[in-house]
Amino acid sequence: MSVEENKLVVQRMLDALSAGKLDVLLDSMNETATWTVPLASDSIPGLKGPKTKAAFEEQCKSFGSVVPNGVKLVVTGMTAEGDRVAVEAEVSGVTSKGQNYNNLYHFLFVMKDGKVQAVKEYCDTLLVMETLGWAYGA
Repeated sequence: MSVEENKLVVQRMLDALSAGKLDVLLDSMNETATWTVPLASDSIPGLKGPKTKAAFEEQCKSFGSVVPNGVKLVVTGMTAEGDRVAVEAEVSGVTSKGQNYNNLYHFLFVMKDGKVQAVKEYCDTLLVMETLGWAYGA
């Protein structure tokens, strides 16, 4: 696929994430896809990966109870080369405990056969732990 086609797949996936359309999000991924949040420690054990597609699906489902009205994901930058798409984004939402969650993210998507094969998700994990950590066993 072309770089532009890869970017469209990633944009569709992120739009689905922001809209709470789990089926569309998962359809954008290969069956053998992985989602990884690289962590240097076990400070948030429930996030440590890599996660299989099935494990990522379960994590997304449980996240619905943490942020019941979903999150708003706004792409602020996207760069692609070959089979890789890099995305900068801002994510916001309100937790079930009434806490505001606003974080900056960087995603690296690796594409294969027109779908996402691997994702690395980088963000302020201290903020995740302080705001959402209770949901991930931290």
